[in-house]
Amino acid sequence: MKACWDAAGEVIKAWATEGHSVALPGLGNMRFGLRSKAVENVNDVKTGLISSRRIIFTPSVDLKDELANTSIQITCYDKDGNIVRRVTSTSFFAERSDQ
Repeated sequence: MKACWDAAGEVIKAWATEGHSVALPGLGNMRFGLRSKAVENVNDVKTGLISSRRIIFTPSVDLKDELANTSIQITCYDKDGNIVRRVTSTSFFAERSDQ
């Protein structure tokens, strides 16, 4: 199983670094992208304009639906570890601990 997983990882790495969008079954697609500064003249394009490299993940419709239906709970703490606020996906307004 580990050998299969390692081999799949190598294929995904090769495809992604060649510029392909790679399907991740049941999850979506991923690809590598660049963020760069814009230039007015195409002759000014150079690799020095690249400001960051990133992984772009596009979730599948099924995964988006699953995430939309997943309950959320956020708890905010102050510097002393006391709960300041709790919010859940069913909260209309945030619940404050001092109320």
